[in-house]
Amino acid sequence: QLVFGREPADAYVDRFPGAADRAEAAFLKRQAGSMGSRLIVLGDRPWLYVKTGMLPGSRYIATNSAFGRVPSAPGELAAAIRNSCAGFVVLDDDSGDWRTDLESAGYIRLPGAPLPTYRSTKSPGGCT
Repeated sequence: QLVFGREPADAYVDRFPGAADRAEAAFLKRQAGSMGSRLIVLGDRPWLYVKTGMLPGSRYIATNSAFGRVPSAPGELAAAIRNSCAGFVVLDDDSGDWRTDLESAGYIRLPGAPLPTYRSTKSPGGCT
């Protein structure tokens, strides 16, 4: 179907894992202030750091099963969010409920993002 032009190449590519990451990375790159900003990914999409060129806003690049093995990890990550250590936060649906931390830090949800994406309204403080 692809060879005969009956199916667009994008439809083919979207069947593979990572399609949402590509769309999300493109969305983040279009956001003003994203260049040089830090990112927190709440979920298991660590390739977003590479695809966006953004540095992590905490020492945890994913909240997958390995994240849960470090007892202090949830508290450290919540503190990084509350201290606005990242200009942007991407929330993967399966990563838990971080909305209270996002709201208390003044993050606002960006409309039109492929994944729930939040932007900080504050300057970073207390980040290591």
